[in-house]
This record gives sequence, C-alpha cells and structure tokens, in this order.
Amino acid sequence: MGSLAINKLEKAFYILIIGLVIPFTTKGQGLIDALRFNSTDISGTGRYVGMSGAFGALGGDLSALKKNPAGSAVFLTNHASLALDLSTVTNDATFSGQTTKERGARFDLNQAGLIFVFETNNVNALANKLSFGINYDRNKSLNNDMLVSGVNQQSIDTYFLNRANGNALDLFIPLSGESLEERYQFLGETQGFSTQEAYLGYESFLFDAADPNDLGNTLYESNVNANSFDQRYRIEEQGFNSTLNFNFGAQIRKKLNVGVNLNLHVLNYERNTRFNERNNGSGEINEIQYNNSLFTVGSGFSFQVGAIYTPIDMIRLGLSYQSPTWYNIDEELTQGLITDSNEFGEAAAIPQIVNIFPDYSFRKPEKLTGSLAFVIGDSGLISADYSYQDLSQTEFTSSGFSDLNAQINNNLQESISLNLGGEYRFKEWSFRGGYHYRQSPLRNDRIIGDINGFSTGIGYTINKYTRLDLAYRRSWQDRQEALLQTGLNQEADIEQMTQNFVASMSFNF
Repeated sequence: MGSLAINKLEKAFYILIIGLVIPFTTKGQGLIDALRFNSTDISGTGRYVGMSGAFGALGGDLSALKKNPAGSAVFLTNHASLALDLSTVTNDATFSGQTTKERGARFDLNQAGLIFVFETNNVNALANKLSFGINYDRNKSLNNDMLVSGVNQQSIDTYFLNRANGNALDLFIPLSGESLEERYQFLGETQGFSTQEAYLGYESFLFDAADPNDLGNTLYESNVNANSFDQRYRIEEQGFNSTLNFNFGAQIRKKLNVGVNLNLHVLNYERNTRFNERNNGSGEINEIQYNNSLFTVGSGFSFQVGAIYTPIDMIRLGLSYQSPTWYNIDEELTQGLITDSNEFGEAAAIPQIVNIFPDYSFRKPEKLTGSLAFVIGDSGLISADYSYQDLSQTEFTSSGFSDLNAQINNNLQESISLNLGGEYRFKEWSFRGGYHYRQSPLRNDRIIGDINGFSTGIGYTINKYTRLDLAYRRSWQDRQEALLQTGLNQEADIEQMTQNFVASMSFNF
C-alpha cells in the first residue's frame, strides 16, 4: 500500500482505560473468545502425540497427566522429559470466488517436566507407591496466519457509518488546540468504543455529516461512491494457552492408581488484522486501510482427579474429571484508519493510544473422560479415550455479560472427543499410530466444523535410562471466518490443515 503504511507506534503512548461496556464484536469478547479459551491441541511428548493422546488408561508419560492425573503412579522410576515442536498451519481461504493460501510455521517448547516416585517396603501399607511431579504442557498453539482476498460489493464504510449515525456532529469536532489523541480519549471515556471508531472515520474523511452546518446533526453520508471493491484482510495471530500441572499420585495394592492435579493456566495471545480496500469504480475515496492490534493475557486455575484400575494384567480402565477452569483476562487494543482520495489525498487517523479494557472473568466448563486400554505384554498396546464437555456452560462471569452468555448458551453445544492409539514394540524400537476426533463446539457446524486427524510416531530406547521419541500429527478443520474487525456481512470459507513435528527425550533416574 506504500504511502498508506502505518508507522510504528511512538515510544510514548497515551493510555486510555475504558470503563464503559465495550461492543463485543469489535473488541473481541464473544463466541470467538469462548472458543479460543476452550480449545486444545494434541500436544506433548513424542510418544503422547504419536498415539493421538490416547493415554487416559495408560499413564507412564508426563503429557498423559493432563488426561488423567493417576498416570503418574504408573511410573516405575523417577522420570523427566522434554519435547520440542515444529508446527505449520495452512489456510486456504475462499472469498467471493477467489482462493488464497497462507502458511505459517513456528518452533516451540511443547512439554517439560519431571516426576518422582517413592515405593514403600511395608507390605501392609495401603499405598505401595507414591508419586509427585510437575509438568508444563502447551495445550494450544494460537499461532495462525491467514489472508482473505476478493472482490466485494459492500464497502467497509457501512461499518463506520453504523457507528457514526446517532452521534451528534459536535462530538467529532475537536476543541481549539485539542489533538486527535485527546479527542479520541475523551470519546472513549464519555461515549464508548463505538463512538471512538466513528471518530476515526470522520477524521479520515470517510464520511461527512448530512448537514455539516448543524452541530446537532446525527446522520452521516459516505464518501465512498462505488459498488465494487478489491478487499484484502490479513490476520496474524500468535500466542499460546499452556498449563503447569502440580501432580500427586498413589498406587494402591498394585491395582488402583489415583491422582490429582492442581493446574495453573496461562493465556498469551496477540491478534493483528490489516484490512485494505481499493475502489474499482469512480468513487471519491480510492483506498481504505483499517488496522487493529489486540493483546490478551490471562491466568487461570483448575484441578483434576482421576483413577486407573487394572482388573487383570491385560486390561486397564481409566476415569478422570477436570473441574471448570476459572480465568481472569486482560486486554489492550490499538487501531488506526487511513484513507486516500483525489480531493483530500492521504488522511490518517492513527491515535497513539492504547485502549486498556477492564479485566473480566471467564469460566471454561468441566470435562469428563473415560478410557480403556489393552496391554499385550511387552509387545504393544491399544488405547482409547472418550471425553465429554458441555460447552454451552461456558460463561463470562463478570457483570455486564448476560447477553453474551445467552448467545453462548444458544450457540455452543455438548461436544465429544475421541482418541485412539496403538503401539507395537520390537526390541529397542516402538512404532505408534493414532486417530483423533473432536466434535464442533457450535450447533451450526458450518461456522466451525469437526476436527479430524491422525498421527504416527517412532521411539528408540537408547539405554535403560534414555529414550528418543519422534512424532508427526496432521489434522483438518473447515470453518467460516467473519471479517470481525470490519463489520462486513460476508464471510470467507476456510480449509485449515495443521501439522506438528515433535521430538522428545525422556530420562529415567
């Protein structure tokens, strides 16, 4: 876009704390947030990923603790592991008949942890083994790059007009000597975020007052006089949703393993969107660029309890319960709007302001997992997990979210997950494979579809102390992407493919 490129924000920012109710579809709080906080990946050690996470009845792997905390008591000795992950996300976006492909790759720490095992010599003791551990797992990578491009008959001017109409003209006219930042801040403090955005449109000559001589005017007319537009919408997301597990386990009579996790959750998310529109007709406004940067950080707490029972050597049964997760979330937003026209040239409304929104609380619903595994001596195993979660019970627990919670309850549904995995052992080698499925969280699965995927992996036991595991996972999901930051009605159809390459080392000590 050349002359319309936004400069980096200046070192000194004005800070604006908005205490008003913020329109959810613009700031980001809504169904998308609810789904982002709820989503998880098949991530962890190479063995765990290679079997698609089907470890609820197996244990003996540090990543398995997030599925069933009783798995720590399965370990025979002290154990530690570290996993690294290379992930790629490919998005094929179709918009107005045009398809664009965007691919991003990230390298991350996937898992790190250790477990301590203590056996008792007292044959009369109820518990013959105790275990204590700590484990970090990246539950969900939020890294994602996407480009939507096509020709549209609707301009972004509609979005800004909707925000402007109903506001008196004198709100958009700065006082003598008042800067863009000062007026933008004043509107945020007194009128709210919607009026702030309308002010950006006024300052960049995107629209004019229907009666510019009337300071009480509340109707506005667009300067975009065309009916066909080349539009490009780029989304760049990065971040993670991770968990630190503090685990306690016990083995009772060598038949029943029980465990509990105390979980600390960390959310770190950044979303940058750049919307560009070029006029294909003879309109007054030739080009529009609208940019938003959203920063989200959060922390949370949950707990888990679980059990693994071995009725006979060949069969293991697992059951685990994960409590609701209670999050506290903070968000910041920066934005800017630039237009280019024959009459005014380039007009930039880029307030050097960081909008700091009031923190809010969020509750992710509880989850129940049942598991079954068949262990075939030292030759291999087959395992399956079935999880249930009622996502309609997702809730923003801060005041002022009743309408959004009603929307969540009406649109989200009960969702199941299925994980199947197997392992075959031959001397020092282990060969693994798996399948995973997660049902769409939405009742309308055209908006967000089911996830299907498979995995494969290989392990090599270097010696009795060390093992190397490699895994590959691929999954698919179809969904629709609304241009949320623009307010346009049109949506893009997205075909998303995620691949993970995992390498981990584990150590007995």
